[in-house]
Amino acid sequence: MCALSFAGTNGKKRLNEFLKSSYLIPAMFALYLFSFYLGQMVSTKLPFFNGLNPIILLAIKFSFALTLVVILCFLMDFLKLPIASFGHTISFFAAANIFFFTIVDILFFIPFTMTYIITYISRTAKRIPFLVLWTIFMLIPFVPYAKALIKFSPSSVLMNFVSSNLLGNILFTTGFFPFILMFLRILVRINIFVGMKGFSHRKSLPAIYLPVAAALVTVFCVLVHKSSQAYQKHNIHSEEAIPVLDLDEAKNITATLTRSEFQGIDSNHLIIRSTKNAVRYSVTVDGRGEVPVYDALYDYDFAESEDSSASTVSFKIPDYPPKTMTIDFASNAGVKPKITVTAVYKTEFGHKFVRESIYIDNN
Repeated sequence: MCALSFAGTNGKKRLNEFLKSSYLIPAMFALYLFSFYLGQMVSTKLPFFNGLNPIILLAIKFSFALTLVVILCFLMDFLKLPIASFGHTISFFAAANIFFFTIVDILFFIPFTMTYIITYISRTAKRIPFLVLWTIFMLIPFVPYAKALIKFSPSSVLMNFVSSNLLGNILFTTGFFPFILMFLRILVRINIFVGMKGFSHRKSLPAIYLPVAAALVTVFCVLVHKSSQAYQKHNIHSEEAIPVLDLDEAKNITATLTRSEFQGIDSNHLIIRSTKNAVRYSVTVDGRGEVPVYDALYDYDFAESEDSSASTVSFKIPDYPPKTMTIDFASNAGVKPKITVTAVYKTEFGHKFVRESIYIDNN
């Protein structure tokens, strides 16, 4: 589909336009990469940004890239740099992102493919309202992913996006490059529209950039207001530090254990199911005096009982687990473990929680 844009007589003309401006692409990519680094330094180093949640810090980081777009738009108009092939450049990068990010994670195939189809359809669009509408459509496929990331990721994960290494910022720049170019394309069309009205550069600057700045400030203010509601600021570090009510009977959590023996080693397959989303699962395995776990796919800690006669393993499960999950671990075939599965759930009373426990006794 991307290659078809450069087929035929008109396609050769587009290809020539694309090649004429291709030297700008590496320079623009490097500038936006630098802008992400600059935004990262500002959002993490300046003291008056301390205490802001990671969503706001990410917005500050991205705002530097958008500010650079505005400056670059003015420079391109001042220096008379080629702009005709932006639509095809965006389409080209959106196509490349499908392959690049699918290698990182196959789940990215759907949103980046949808984004490419949208950019392919909009590559010849020139009217400003349609360009704005296509940009919104480009963002829609990523909304569910962003919502889940913001709501369920701990602050340490989100802060890794704010303070990224070189590879992380390259990924940011690569992923957002089509969106940044689309924003630049909108500014260029606004500039052309104002020029067609006969305004001078001095008069056109307020007409172009003040509405854009007002729109960005409005979006930022809405983000500040809404992010505190969406962001899970308080991660549960210990169940003892919060009000938890223990239920006598487990109503939402169930667990089954399947065991198979081979060469004196048991392969244990533990399936945990919950009827609603839990805040935390806690899984312990009591070996009744013997080592209960030889190896597992999840990290785990050993803890001795008070009489030091039995070893217990506690699995490290991240908060906000899925409703259904499995834990596979290996143990000695002679061990008959006692497994305790505990689930912590939110209630309708804010920061109050309930805890349900079930037991699997293989004695």
